[in-house]
Amino acid sequence: MCIMNKISLASLVAFPIVATSVGCQEKPAEKETPAGPENPAPGLGENMPNILFVIADDQSYPHTSAYGSRFVSTQGFDRVASEGALFTNFYVTSPGSSPSRASMLTGLYPWQIAEAGTHASSFPAEYICFPDVLKEEGYLVGYTGKGWGPGDWQVSGRPYNPAGPAYNEVTLAPPYSGISKIDYSGNFKKFLSERKSGQPFCFWLGGNEPHRSYQPDSWERKGLSLSDVSVPEFLPDHEDVKGDLLNYAIEIEWFDSHLVSCLDELERTGELDNTIVIVTADNGMPFPRAKSNCYDAGIHVPLAICWGDHIQPSQVVNTLTSSVDFFPTLLDAAGLPVRQGLSGQSLLPLVTGNASQYVSDAIFAGRERHSSARYDNLGYPIRCMRSEDYLMIWNLHPERWPAGDPQSMSAAGTLNQMHKAYYDIDGSPSKTYIVNNYSDPQIKKYFDAAMARRSEFELYNLADDPYCMTNLADDPSSAQILETLQQKLMARLNTTGDTRLGSNPEIWETYPRLDGELRYFPAPTYERENDYFRAGWELSSNLEEFDETGNCYEGSVDGLPWTFAGFVKPGRTYRGVYNPSVEDGGHIQFTVDMKEPKTVNYFRIRHKNEKIWLRWRKFSSISASLDGEHFNIIATDVAVTDYDKPDMIMTPDILIPETECRYLRFYADSEDCWDTTEGSSVQLTELFFGKKN
Repeated sequence: MCIMNKISLASLVAFPIVATSVGCQEKPAEKETPAGPENPAPGLGENMPNILFVIADDQSYPHTSAYGSRFVSTQGFDRVASEGALFTNFYVTSPGSSPSRASMLTGLYPWQIAEAGTHASSFPAEYICFPDVLKEEGYLVGYTGKGWGPGDWQVSGRPYNPAGPAYNEVTLAPPYSGISKIDYSGNFKKFLSERKSGQPFCFWLGGNEPHRSYQPDSWERKGLSLSDVSVPEFLPDHEDVKGDLLNYAIEIEWFDSHLVSCLDELERTGELDNTIVIVTADNGMPFPRAKSNCYDAGIHVPLAICWGDHIQPSQVVNTLTSSVDFFPTLLDAAGLPVRQGLSGQSLLPLVTGNASQYVSDAIFAGRERHSSARYDNLGYPIRCMRSEDYLMIWNLHPERWPAGDPQSMSAAGTLNQMHKAYYDIDGSPSKTYIVNNYSDPQIKKYFDAAMARRSEFELYNLADDPYCMTNLADDPSSAQILETLQQKLMARLNTTGDTRLGSNPEIWETYPRLDGELRYFPAPTYERENDYFRAGWELSSNLEEFDETGNCYEGSVDGLPWTFAGFVKPGRTYRGVYNPSVEDGGHIQFTVDMKEPKTVNYFRIRHKNEKIWLRWRKFSSISASLDGEHFNIIATDVAVTDYDKPDMIMTPDILIPETECRYLRFYADSEDCWDTTEGSSVQLTELFFGKKN
């Protein structure tokens, strides 16, 4: 279900959906004579350029020394930038490997390429990739390391990986665990040895670094210092995170060393000046709120391009550019006509003195499923646009968890520990530190930023908030800019034929996951049509016979994943605190503040898990108040429906007399109000209030 509460979808769609995409600067697709070694492409005489396409796996901007990073040294990347152009505002079209790489290869947005636009599915053969075109023109094509993936290209009937035939035979002994055994530069040299004299080549050099996992102590073994690390504002400034960032930097440097070797080999063989070298990454760093997210840390990546005398050295390009531009750029460099229907435009005008020919004031990106992270393998669809000053994100299913469900379970249905899932975030010391300390007020904001549910629209002022931590979408002063960006995003999605705006928007959920683990999760329990929006609701207690330290509050009753209240049953001990028995007057009482008056006639409970001995049976009384001081009892002996059903996580709506109130107080003073089988505290995870007509 896509929730478009404040602005209707129809009002945002400016153009009818079209079946065929159009590019930013579409050119005629006429081609009279095939180009190749015997028939040089127009504009380049007899020398069609070689292509070395170098792509790291999970590396964010600005993590190269050319951008000024203090804890990463990248001699190869820096050389390409100094001998050509350094791009400061380059963005991929998806924050995950598989759809991002497919988009680069096809020159189309992920939402234009069906199964190839989601993670770990297939790559339909109908979508032509730039290596296919260049191979037809006489190029020798190949790849080493990671080409397109994860996914299954064979099931689509392709003869080889969309990046080209594989060259992975040459191996080495890596210096740290987690680093690939593939000798990328060694395989590049093997590839070059197979080319015919004068034959142009296109080689995809895809590292598996700095993708996780990392050897935990690699930074210490290398003698690096935590004091050199710059921690982005969406991560806590803690030594566990700093060490994790240094391990990430080591893998960036390892992959970059292979680029150095490849450049040296091209120079040794006299091919460097006639080779267009592109160095980039597929998506952002594998840390919470980066990879798999459409914030800058997930889609803003490094880019440097050099090409002998064709590109003047030491250029810095600040224009907003996109990874859909690679396909038309390479065709342009080879002197080939731009194929009709590509969604990008050539980058060459930006670096050859013709910048006015490149038209761009925004980039567009999105995602569908990333990993197996939710019930029934559901994804988390996002579309976004980034202008020079603002980032606007559309979360099409905001009722889902953006990082994946908080709790997984076994195939047999046994629930695993809460907050140990969130599988759209790669496992790491940084993730572990944030999850293990989520109740710490100093860490909570990082946990919220990475794991909490998000609003349908997000808006960030990048000049004031480059790390995208303050959502302005509900700020009245930002309403006009939000509406303008929404209109612009929808227009672009329409002209590029996004199926999320079509007659079958959920077709994405039918695309199979063909690579990687399939996980299991409990069925989700979502808010219902008549439920009130719960953002900011607070829970408090006034347990007159209790020492407050004997009660466990893990968060507010506001629908967030850590929302959990554990109340110590009278007559029991919790965390060393003894509470009076029922006979001595013990009771349990808590109050929910809805922040503003609402008319209520039902409530509903989501229980923590399947254990019925942790559940409420009934409440002795429920009271209501407008001011928080004067409460009136509105119901007594209120039974919790179906509390004794082991598979019941969410209760049905429990009716109470219709009342206008801001505060609702739940009181229990009898042993009948909770089950005493295991002598445990009574627990709940969420409360829902609403009004039925």
